[in-house]
Amino acid sequence: MKVLLVGNGGRESALAWKIAQSSKLTHLYVSPGNAGTNQFGLNLNYKDFEIEKLLDFAINNQIDLTVIGPEIPLDLGIVDLFQSHGLKIFGPSKICAQIESSKSFAKKIMQKRNIPTASSKFFSNPNDAYDYVTKFSGPLVVKADGLAAGKGVYVCADQSEAKNAIKEIMEQKIFGSSGESILIEEMLTGWEASVFLFCDGNDVSSLIAACDHKRIGEGDIGPNTGGMGAFSPPLIWNDQIEANILENIVYPLIDEMKTNYDPYVGVLFIGLMINEEGPKVIEFNCRLGDPESQVILPLMESDIIDVMMSCINGEIEKNDVEWSSSSSVGVVLASGGYPKNYEIGFEIQGLENVDDLVNIFHAGSEVDSLEKIITSGGRVLTVNYVADTMDEAIKKCYENLDRIKFQDSYYRKDIGKLS
Repeated sequence: MKVLLVGNGGRESALAWKIAQSSKLTHLYVSPGNAGTNQFGLNLNYKDFEIEKLLDFAINNQIDLTVIGPEIPLDLGIVDLFQSHGLKIFGPSKICAQIESSKSFAKKIMQKRNIPTASSKFFSNPNDAYDYVTKFSGPLVVKADGLAAGKGVYVCADQSEAKNAIKEIMEQKIFGSSGESILIEEMLTGWEASVFLFCDGNDVSSLIAACDHKRIGEGDIGPNTGGMGAFSPPLIWNDQIEANILENIVYPLIDEMKTNYDPYVGVLFIGLMINEEGPKVIEFNCRLGDPESQVILPLMESDIIDVMMSCINGEIEKNDVEWSSSSSVGVVLASGGYPKNYEIGFEIQGLENVDDLVNIFHAGSEVDSLEKIITSGGRVLTVNYVADTMDEAIKKCYENLDRIKFQDSYYRKDIGKLS
């Protein structure tokens, strides 16, 4: 099969690595890709939001399967567009992608179907939001309603922090139109986890869980980032929790989408807080996570093309996903100053010095005119290691991470150690 993979982050680097292992693959194209994806396929020059250009390429090159990594093309309706031309594409429709692109859409479904989640209220006027938070003395969570590259969530310890979040999102408009309305909700406590499954519109695969460290600083302090590292499985994960999630969250959501919108086809990503009351939904996403993909895809024992085609063809029950029972850790190597101001263009050295079993997934990297791999973004690499135990995976991951260098590089030293 000829496969087109859309995106250019660490998630897409891990997807390209996994797709390249499929016995079904003949040609892999990645658009726009990065210095990691070009190890497994041919990088193209189309951006992920240029969906008409991607369509033309798919038609002209007889692409058999298109795989969407990031959320933006899904929100733009790339799945609907490709399907209208008879092309196979893996991902949810535009209306289904609203479970991520519109927090109000997702909340309404959760409330309608009694899916456990935090109590919340929406605001489109900043003054009303300011008045609302004055009624609270404890912690709150303030979220931009639309897409914000994983950075539109503020966990606020008090009223002052909540008001600052409202100001940045609604008045300073740091997320643009995504912050025209906001969600203010109670802060859930417990064990936070990211849960992933594949869906064919009616049935779902087995689940896999990971934990993502969002904060820039060790000990989970400082501002939120796109993610500084992840590990799988969480220590708390068990069959009882999985059954609870399926019964009270997954099946009600899938039934609602199928009944009143479109059948949900693709990856479903559920951000959860788990405590003594059980799992509660923090958010839904309509694609694989980053950096969670970099730790769960190395645990996938199934052929990923088979899995994706089973979802498209409504046959996931016949081809369930098999996951390894090993432990997987991934640590992000970032540009100094991220998530705020940082410089790029520095040569990445030492990639050839890592052990054979180490996976290096690229995100903010590119190949320059001298054929050197240089930094091009905030999150540059994810270094992954899979082992029989979490302790061994962490140890090997950090041993190899220390062999990779570029100017002003930064990484957290406690990824997986808070598990």
